[in-house]
Amino acid sequence: MTNPLKILVVDDDPMMRLLSRQALLAAGFYVDEASDGYQALDQVARLNPDLILLDVTMPGFDGFAVCKALRERADSNDTPVIMLTSLDDGESIKSAYDAGATDFILKPINWHILVQRVHSVLRAARAFDELRASRGRLEHAQRIAHLGNWEWDLDSNVMYGSDEAYRIFGFMPGTAINPARIAATLTREDHAHVNNALRRLLTSGTPFSLEHAICRPDGETRIVEQHAEVLLSKEKRVHRIIGTIRDVTVQRNTEEKIRRLAFYDSLTGLPNRAMFQERLASSLASAADAGTQVAILFLDLDRFKRINDSLGHSVGDEFLRAIGARLKTLVRRTDLVAAGLDQADEDLVARLGGDEFTVMLTDFGSIEDIAKVAQRIIAMVKKPINIGGHEVFSSASVGIAIYPVDGTDLDTLLKNADTAMFHAKSVGRDGYQYYSDDMNVSTANRLSLETGLRQALVRQEFVLHFQPKVDLATNRIVSAEALVRWEHPSGRLIYPNEFIAIAEETGMIMDLGDIVIESACRQLQTWQRAGFPLKSVAVNLSPLQFKRNDLVDHIAAILQRTGVSPQSLELEITEGAVMHSEEAAIAMMIELKRLGVSLAMDDFGVGYSSLSFLTRFPIDHLKIDRSFISDLPQNQEKAAVVRAIIAMACSLKLNTVAEGVETVEQERFLKAAGCHQFQGYLLSPPIPAHALERLIERTNKQASLPTLAF
Repeated sequence: MTNPLKILVVDDDPMMRLLSRQALLAAGFYVDEASDGYQALDQVARLNPDLILLDVTMPGFDGFAVCKALRERADSNDTPVIMLTSLDDGESIKSAYDAGATDFILKPINWHILVQRVHSVLRAARAFDELRASRGRLEHAQRIAHLGNWEWDLDSNVMYGSDEAYRIFGFMPGTAINPARIAATLTREDHAHVNNALRRLLTSGTPFSLEHAICRPDGETRIVEQHAEVLLSKEKRVHRIIGTIRDVTVQRNTEEKIRRLAFYDSLTGLPNRAMFQERLASSLASAADAGTQVAILFLDLDRFKRINDSLGHSVGDEFLRAIGARLKTLVRRTDLVAAGLDQADEDLVARLGGDEFTVMLTDFGSIEDIAKVAQRIIAMVKKPINIGGHEVFSSASVGIAIYPVDGTDLDTLLKNADTAMFHAKSVGRDGYQYYSDDMNVSTANRLSLETGLRQALVRQEFVLHFQPKVDLATNRIVSAEALVRWEHPSGRLIYPNEFIAIAEETGMIMDLGDIVIESACRQLQTWQRAGFPLKSVAVNLSPLQFKRNDLVDHIAAILQRTGVSPQSLELEITEGAVMHSEEAAIAMMIELKRLGVSLAMDDFGVGYSSLSFLTRFPIDHLKIDRSFISDLPQNQEKAAVVRAIIAMACSLKLNTVAEGVETVEQERFLKAAGCHQFQGYLLSPPIPAHALERLIERTNKQASLPTLAF
């Protein structure tokens, strides 16, 4: 059962209050009374009535004053008030409405009419409350949706809007607005766009729906979406425009963030592979229509992994960011077609992933123009970049493919540019190569070789050949260098120059290196048990192996498994492996020396060498590169250098080994200069273990024969 509606009767006449009470109680209302205006104000606060019957003529504080006071209070400013008055002049009626009365009834009162009037006023109040609540809900919904509505009266040239519309425009709610103020919020770029839409709306009645920016009076720029249509008068004349406005700034910013995540590289801010392919497809379509060319430059940093391995991935990331920034400033805007994109400047280059970048050229007259861009890129990459106190540098290999000569679709062009880049690496890096059909053959061979190499590791298809080292003082074979060979299932014996570079690029060199070291140690153990007089076996270490943090643990584990004495294992390291980070290299060498293995500096004299170099590293053996031996003893300059190297090494108590000895004259020179050992084709190329055994027996037997003196 619902509670009855509450009526407050305010009258100084007790009889009038009694009669009013009886009539209203009979109609089902709850009734309370007040005898004067002051008591009425107190009762309103306590009772919160649904309607007030208020007598006009009361001593001191009359009904007009009471009604005005009620309207000034928050608890009664919209409570329906019916004023009871015996004054039927127009001025009194006007005063009643001016004071805030909802309705009035003249005395003497017809009680039946009073009850009907009360019902009518309450129904109107409920409808008003519902309308107000509905409007409140609408305004709340508009605030949530950032959606407002507006109306433009063309006759008065005044605009009104909902509160949310005012907020979106940045105006004070509830005020009439001159359309010129709205026009002033439009940005220069959108002014003509909006005017054209309005002109079409007014001339043809075509509704418009458009998105544009506005600049609010507070200086903030917002993105809005507007829809509008016209209202016609009875005379079929356009006299009003109604529309909605929605603030879509947050959505557009979110969409832009999503777009950047989908199409831009998070590290460098450059377009990613997806964006580049989209732009390339568009450019190829335009080039097909216009009969023009498009060039793809595929850029890969040379030996970038070295930066990550030696300085850490954070430095590597900073280096990639710096390279991306340099590329953006280097390549001309016209070098990339980015039609339809506002951020065209950002799309001059793209990062495909890792250390791979691409540039798309469309505005060029000849292939020489492409070469100039490639040369600028290569020169730029070689410039050192200071990151955290480190001078970081690299070089770049660039492959070039041209539409339509090298392909008519994006996949073919990218693949061929990639192929050309790999060819640039294979011929020495730090350069560029145009694509040719022959490259696909070599690339296919390389991929086949890489696949076969992975299978070879699993199938254990590697064998060792050994090149003996001869003691120049005794002419006996005292040691050997282990060199890996790949016994391909086809029956072909593949030499390291064909697969070591691939093993290093793919990381397979780690597993291959372990196989070589362990196989060499097991073979040495077999020889020593069989009585062959080999003191040690030498194994080459790849620069990548030398940089691994767990190298010492790996070597120790292999020695333990094979039972070989650490002093019997000689590890050969090139100068290039230790020069990029001397302190780390020295620390690694010290750890290996503590393990007990001996260390040899291989290919000494190539690239970085100076004699002072010998004093900084804890090495045991120095191998003189074959390039110094080849012209001995005829080349006097090389002869002087070799004597100096041997003398310096001997003073540092280092064992010297000459590589690539092929003639008896070279052997005699080295022996006279004080060199300790040699290896080379004069005695033997690298040979299988069983062949070396026969060679040792034959050579050492000859060395033990007495020499006759005449």
